[in-house]
Amino acid sequence: MRNVTIKGLLAHKLRLVLTALAIVLGVTFISGTFVLTDTLNNTFSALFNSVYQKIDFQVRADPQLGSSGANAVRNELPEALQATVSRVPGVQERIDPRHQLRL
Repeated sequence: MRNVTIKGLLAHKLRLVLTALAIVLGVTFISGTFVLTDTLNNTFSALFNSVYQKIDFQVRADPQLGSSGANAVRNELPEALQATVSRVPGVQERIDPRHQLRL
């Protein structure tokens, strides 16, 4: 049985090489996809962790959806709410008072 297999492989060398190449390329592409996915996941996790590292709470206005529903624009916070939130103990930073307060 072994001799028949070896003779069949030697008789079809091009098919053997192309099959081996297909297997190598398939494994390479799958491995590359896993590496790319893991790298992007780690990059975005680190990015969002560093951006929101010092923020415990965020006050934002309700979004106002566009006509297509895809583009949401935040309404401005009322001045009374901004003043109320700014007086809360522990509020350290105020960013973009028209749209959000970060605490």
